[in-house]
Amino acid sequence: MGGEGHREAAGDGAHQAWQLLSDFCNFHRLLPSLDACYRVAGEEGRPGCLRRCETASGRNTDGSPTTWATEELLSVDHQALIFTYRVVDSNIGFGRFIAEMKVFPETTTTAAAAAAEGCRIEWSFVADPLKGRRLARLILFLDGSLKMIARSIESKQKGGNL
Repeated sequence: MGGEGHREAAGDGAHQAWQLLSDFCNFHRLLPSLDACYRVAGEEGRPGCLRRCETASGRNTDGSPTTWATEELLSVDHQALIFTYRVVDSNIGFGRFIAEMKVFPETTTTAAAAAAEGCRIEWSFVADPLKGRRLARLILFLDGSLKMIARSIESKQKGGNL
C-alpha cells in the first residue's frame, strides 16, 4: 500500500522550509503532536542516523510513551530538497514503512519571486498493510500531520525562528 499528501507553505521559499524540515532528529519542532524526537544512533543528518519519535497521546501506567517509532534516515539530498527514511521498529504495527519528504519551490519566473512565494511540501510512503487499520485512515493521519508541519514552517519563518 502507499499514499502521499502535499501542502503549500507560505513564507520565505523552499530552501528556508528545507532547513527546518531536514532537521531529522528535531521533527517534534514542526509536529506539535510529538512529545519528543531525538537521535538514538548515528550522525545527525547523515544516512544511517536513527531517531525515536514519541507521541503526546498519553502515557502508559509505567510512564512510557503510548506510541513510539524508531526511524532510520536512508538518504538526504540538500540540492534536490528531499530525504527518505524508514521505520525500523515501533509499537504502532508497521511492518515495512518507507517514506519520502520533499520540498518544491513555487513555480515562478524569477528567483526573487520564488524566494518570496513559499513552497509545496510532499510526504509520500509505501508500507505493508497495518493490521486492523485502513489505508485511508493512515493517509488522513499523515495529511493532518503535514498540515501541522506546514503551519509550523510558516510560523517559524514569520517569527524568524529558523
